[in-house]
Amino acid sequence: MIKNLFVIAIITLFLITQKALAQGKLAADFKTIIGKTYTSENQIEALKNYKYEQGIVIGNPNEGPFLSSIEVFRKGKTAVVLLSKKIKTNPDQYRIIDVLKVISIPKNYEIRTYDCSRKNGKSNENIVAIVFSGSKRIVKFVKNAYVLKDIRFEKIETKGIRCINEGIE
Repeated sequence: MIKNLFVIAIITLFLITQKALAQGKLAADFKTIIGKTYTSENQIEALKNYKYEQGIVIGNPNEGPFLSSIEVFRKGKTAVVLLSKKIKTNPDQYRIIDVLKVISIPKNYEIRTYDCSRKNGKSNENIVAIVFSGSKRIVKFVKNAYVLKDIRFEKIETKGIRCINEGIE
């Protein structure tokens, strides 16, 4: 009985360690901010030279106050995308769960954290894509794409990724 519990404990520890090690694999030099807490984008010391560009809330506000968010900070051709979890309210406090660093974003391309889907993907997938939005309703020029899988970003194929340009008919 004790031997079985010990084996289960070792396997559980191994699985938790594997999941934790997978986080930050796309963060590059921003891996050190995973686990840090902040109350506003100005309090993230590592991003002090970056400008907040956009963000989305993940989850349903009716299911509770502790939602996740994906936020994009940009400096020139480099962007840092944060996956954060709200851990406290009043004042709102967030913990950084994973980081995605995107370098060499081409001119006239933007990062999309919303309105993107893949052909055989789930309808509620959160995709971060580097796209040339242009003037067409459906964006098909996707340089890179990442999907939020559980609590980490994973790179995915760009074939079949489509984003919608809101406001363009």
